[in-house]
Amino acid sequence: MHYIIFAWFLASLPPEGDAALQRLLMRFSEQTHFQAQFTETKKISFLSTPLISHGTMEFQAPDRLVKTIETPDPSTMRVQGSQITIINNQETQHVDLKQYPHMLQFVSGMLALLRGDASLLLADYDAKSTFKKSQWHIILTPKPSSSSTVVKKLAFEGIETKPKRMTLTEKNGDVTVTQFIYPKKLEQIKK
Repeated sequence: MHYIIFAWFLASLPPEGDAALQRLLMRFSEQTHFQAQFTETKKISFLSTPLISHGTMEFQAPDRLVKTIETPDPSTMRVQGSQITIINNQETQHVDLKQYPHMLQFVSGMLALLRGDASLLLADYDAKSTFKKSQWHIILTPKPSSSSTVVKKLAFEGIETKPKRMTLTEKNGDVTVTQFIYPKKLEQIKK
């Protein structure tokens, strides 16, 4: 009888990875600002060479994300809640993410990580995480109940509360890898 109770107690404990993920998300929740330069490489199945862009990304808690592409084709994407504003070539488009559930899932997953919102993150995704000292790796896969028609997997790697790499794998095989760079100049602005 004692063995059964002890086995039940052990089974009820969260795996260490889950506890570490909760600690990491708690640290993200204490961070109100994130800014980095990035290099993004998109491998699209119908193109023979990848598309490469460079720019900056900035997050302001709770739900503002600005991605500015500087090269090769300058543009800015601003996310505020479920609204996206895209500016390129003097043209501005406003998009309500609620009309595009696949985009909403991707954007909300990224925002949920950056603001440390475990309930939102785990509502749409199953998470697997590994930790080694201050380095971490999180793989998010849409839950079977999800309406995702595009996202196959979303993976993040980082050190402490700094994402270093984000990989979006789409169901059609397209892959987008975003490498984040933190120059000292950007880190000083944050302080």
